Amino acid sequence: MKKKILKTLSGIIVAALFLFLALRGQPLNEIFQTVLGAKFGYVFIAMLFYFMSYVARSEKWRIQVENLNFKVVPKTAFYALMLHFFVNSFTIKLGGFVRCGNLRKTANVPFPSCFGSYLSECVYDFLFMFIGLFIILSIKFNEILLVLTNFIADLALEKYFSNPLFIVIAVLISFVGFFAGVYLYTKGLIFKKYKTKIKEFLDSLKKTFNLKKFWLFILWNIVLWVMLYFMNYFLFLSLFNEKKEFIFLFTITTFSYAAWLMPNPGGIGSVEYFVLQAFLLFGLSSESALAFGILSNGFTLISTLLFGFSLIVIQSLFGIFLQKNKNSELEKVDILP
Repeated sequence: MKKKILKTLSGIIVAALFLFLALRGQPLNEIFQTVLGAKFGYVFIAMLFYFMSYVARSEKWRIQVENLNFKVVPKTAFYALMLHFFVNSFTIKLGGFVRCGNLRKTANVPFPSCFGSYLSECVYDFLFMFIGLFIILSIKFNEILLVLTNFIADLALEKYFSNPLFIVIAVLISFVGFFAGVYLYTKGLIFKKYKTKIKEFLDSLKKTFNLKKFWLFILWNIVLWVMLYFMNYFLFLSLFNEKKEFIFLFTITTFSYAAWLMPNPGGIGSVEYFVLQAFLLFGLSSESALAFGILSNGFTLISTLLFGFSLIVIQSLFGIFLQKNKNSELEKVDILP
């Protein structure tokens, strides 16, 4: 319980830091007036695309779970995923545990196997985010460097990162810590009690990087990004009622995606800060950037809570997300060719 409280508090601190960096010195009254003037019709269309992004995300994750030879029906995977993001809206990334705990109950997928698929999904998320950043970097190289410089300056870390000795020491400490942990684990000096579960988790993690339905997985990832792109497109129209070029909205989508991967509840603070950088990159005002960031963050947070709460009520009343034919932990269901 104490660890969960500490994680939540650390997430709140990260959110507060980004909120401070984004909102300091800004005309908040004007910004909130702009947000309150958002056109509901466009916001509703954006909500539909946001909902479909969860469908795409649950399907691509289901491919990873089924790659481990566990059968999971779409509605069961979708419910577990929505519980994950529902919990993430007010905690510091604890939703992954809830997701796998729920899938253990609804489909009898072992927790270590599920968690391995979840972590590999996170790796893929970062990979696609970096692909998006690379595309933007190839078009806006000098501007991106300026954003990174400003970010480091905002955190007051430029004097450390400009020091080669600091970088060398940080890398050495990381390598020593990693290899020391591996050595102690292989010698059975740490985690001995959980060695079997850890091995199962690592095997699952490794296997989900060797996908049998790789191209279908890639397709669902593309669909996810398309849904998020159009969500941002309609959110932008709801505030400013003007069309922008593809690369601008793609940058907002990529930067927002990066913000949601930060260790803070619901992307609070980081979305506003990252969206601000995206707007400044294209020469737009900080006021319009923060209005969009606040709308986007509030929209996704409220939508996720609404989706999650609705599904929890439906499940408690009808139990429709419980899978009829559950997997056996001893005999996995081989559903793939």
